[in-house]
Amino acid sequence: MAQSGPLPGCAGAANPDQESGADVTGRFFYLVSEQVETVVAGIHNNSALKAIVEKLVQSDWEKKKQHWPHALLPLLTCQLVGGPVEAAVHLTCAWNLLHLAAHVLDDVEDEGCFVGLDGPIPLGETINLGTSLIFLAQLAFDRLSDTGVPLSLAWRVRHELHQVITRMGAGQHQDLAVMASSEPDLATYWQVIGDKTGCFFGWAAQSGALIGGGSDSQVEDCYTYGYNMGLLLQILDDWTGLSSNEGSSDLAQGKKTLPVLYALAVAPAWQKEQLKILLEEAHFQSDAESKIREEIVRLGGLHYTLIQAEIRRKRAETALLNLPGSESRDCLLMLLDQAFPIRPGSHRL
Repeated sequence: MAQSGPLPGCAGAANPDQESGADVTGRFFYLVSEQVETVVAGIHNNSALKAIVEKLVQSDWEKKKQHWPHALLPLLTCQLVGGPVEAAVHLTCAWNLLHLAAHVLDDVEDEGCFVGLDGPIPLGETINLGTSLIFLAQLAFDRLSDTGVPLSLAWRVRHELHQVITRMGAGQHQDLAVMASSEPDLATYWQVIGDKTGCFFGWAAQSGALIGGGSDSQVEDCYTYGYNMGLLLQILDDWTGLSSNEGSSDLAQGKKTLPVLYALAVAPAWQKEQLKILLEEAHFQSDAESKIREEIVRLGGLHYTLIQAEIRRKRAETALLNLPGSESRDCLLMLLDQAFPIRPGSHRL
């Protein structure tokens, strides 16, 4: 999950009645946190699972309040189209529990383990934890109709969610099977991150607008915004992963991220083979890590990444500007800056 600072008013407030009118996101965080606590409290008492989930969910939510206002995406798009906040609270709770479940399971599939607050969690327990979070999200989703959302609409949003989760699974499978191979390409990269991340954020933004009563064009614009927001966050991960400290960068872990794949795509055949060798050696040689980073920069890998980020940002911004001007739209526009804060002419590696 890409880290970013809070928006104005995103730090969260102790009570929504104590907030100023401008502190929209602080009030939203309070409302969703109450619902998250209610859902987690439904786990069978005196179970070890409940203790782990409570600690993990609380830690995740505190981090999001401070650094990840994207957690409020369904609420913001619901309000953007004039919908009631109450209708989107349960939806936002469900989306964040699913986001946490995806993070837990993705770590297991990519790294072989998940490190909890008290250290690594055994594989079997981690899979059980991720599965439990998925069904807790379903329990939150079941409360959607309690706020007056028509049952037919709630079922439509749920059906679309299940389609998205299936697509995410297909993207993750392709990531594990193809991206880890010796010959992934840029086309595969875009397909994978679209399936794994873009569609998940697109669903969150679209569903908020849908239950808020948005028109077909507004719902479509919100999906476009969310989809490109998800891509931006992944591109930021790739950017920062390349420039991390030696030994902890994506290069040292042998990951074929966007700048790496671009360099491999444009390098002549002889240099492409050298890059592959350096990428293998970067696992255990800091010199190889430095050399391949320099070659990626020289071949335009960072420049290409920055251009692609600008393209996705512009697509999201254009879709958003089709929607009514409001404080929620202003917050959503600011989220784009936080999703990828590096702008042309300002980047340094």
